[in-house]
Amino acid sequence: MILHIPHTATTLPEYFSEQTPLSDDELLRELYVMTDWHIDQLFDASAARRIRFPWSRLLVDVERFADDAAEPMAEKGMGRFYTRTHDGRLLRPEPTPAERTRLVSLYNDHHYGLTQAVVEELERLGEALIVDAHSFTDQPLPCNADQTRPRPDICIGMDSFHSPEGLVEGLCALFFERGYRVEINRPVSGSIVPKRYYRSNPKVRSVRIDVNRRLYLHNDKGINRLQSDLRDILATLDPEVPDPLPVTLPEPTPNPVPEYRVDWSDDMVKRSFATAFKTGKLVLPTSRIKELEICSLAFEPAGSIQLPDCGHVILRLEEGET
Repeated sequence: MILHIPHTATTLPEYFSEQTPLSDDELLRELYVMTDWHIDQLFDASAARRIRFPWSRLLVDVERFADDAAEPMAEKGMGRFYTRTHDGRLLRPEPTPAERTRLVSLYNDHHYGLTQAVVEELERLGEALIVDAHSFTDQPLPCNADQTRPRPDICIGMDSFHSPEGLVEGLCALFFERGYRVEINRPVSGSIVPKRYYRSNPKVRSVRIDVNRRLYLHNDKGINRLQSDLRDILATLDPEVPDPLPVTLPEPTPNPVPEYRVDWSDDMVKRSFATAFKTGKLVLPTSRIKELEICSLAFEPAGSIQLPDCGHVILRLEEGET
């Protein structure tokens, strides 16, 4: 099994903030909306080959077709290289020729890695299965083609050539048995297949699993349940996946580490969080930690941020850590 995880990263190059007309707050908000939070944790199949894109989709969306003429989202400024936000605002200008060359290289490298994983799977097993892992918002975004409400818990994306009927029906049954509402190809459709094999090799199977963020975001019990269910379902799809440990997420500690609140009006703090989104590193002097107003924006450096459904984020720091 090959797990394809294209949209979990939040990393952007330093120059991105110079290109975008968005404020730091607006850019953080766009990252929050467009990132598939926790998907790399939820889809926990230790024996599977994982193909994860390390850059934010705001820089390059490797799930899009390379040719804008074939990509429906390109007309909304959200093709391979985004120029518009989810609600239609300017995100950045069109890439320069030099920048486009660099971005195309990132895109091609990712797809080369996915193709090679399929090649190796075919050589080893005679067939390959790609599980394309994503999430979606509970309420439709302005950029979404499907604006129908309510949205299901789980969406199974399928391709008429690469997604066998038995595979799709079996997946639906496995989710139904666990109490989830499931729909096929709604609110999103299709599943990724390397260009080399697209509509030519039926031994390359692909299915997309999208989970509604309502099930788990800001919900510790929900994320544990969903992770456990997904682990069991993936094990059913791939007999090579060994029996995992029953619990993978840490239980709440009876002696929690100190909690601090930081002043979001403090420009130093705001810049630190903006930098952290791009670099994955957060450094804040504890002497200046007070209260944080962050509009429920999600930020997770190694799980050190707890995300409640309110206007505050609790920053947990180990003793002596800055």
